[in-house]
Amino acid sequence: MVIISHKYKFIFFRPRKVAGTSIEKSIEDFLLLNNDMSFVISKFGYNIYLPENILTNNKIDNNKLYIHVPPKYIKKLILNEKFDNYCKIIIIRNPYDMVISWFWWIFRNYNFNILSKIQIINKFQKFVIECEKNNKTNFNKYFYNNDTKYDFILKYENLENDIKKLNKLLNINIINNYNLKNNISKKNIKIKDFYN
Repeated sequence: MVIISHKYKFIFFRPRKVAGTSIEKSIEDFLLLNNDMSFVISKFGYNIYLPENILTNNKIDNNKLYIHVPPKYIKKLILNEKFDNYCKIIIIRNPYDMVISWFWWIFRNYNFNILSKIQIINKFQKFVIECEKNNKTNFNKYFYNNDTKYDFILKYENLENDIKKLNKLLNINIINNYNLKNNISKKNIKIKDFYN
């Protein structure tokens, strides 16, 4: 998901499984309240408004507009000076925790009740190998294969304090009232048990 605010001059990028849905909804609420829905690609609705003066061309390739749009595509979509001058924000999460969250999300409809703890951990380890083999990680899309320099990094583990700092930096008032998708995991298995 990406949000570009022309009024507040920021771009928010949301990798997978970093509490992004909750932050996305909080930012959207703030922008709606302040009449600024400049550009939002969101699971809550494709609310897209792009004034012609920020486009590199007047054509948008809707096939490339999806919830987790990488920075390199957004940079191509808008004028370089807008991209370069706006505050670029990303949210991150402890990678060990993030991969487990992603695992539970991918297999959210799977019946884990029929598996033992060991079988679930084995399934997780195969999942991690497949993700790495197929380059399906946040790191490749948002960091390694990307030349974007982020101006502000929200950390999942310090979200409340980081949102306060972001509010102060941009002179905005985002309030995180959401805790969406928090009940996805199927079994009570500790993080350390997944990684042996």
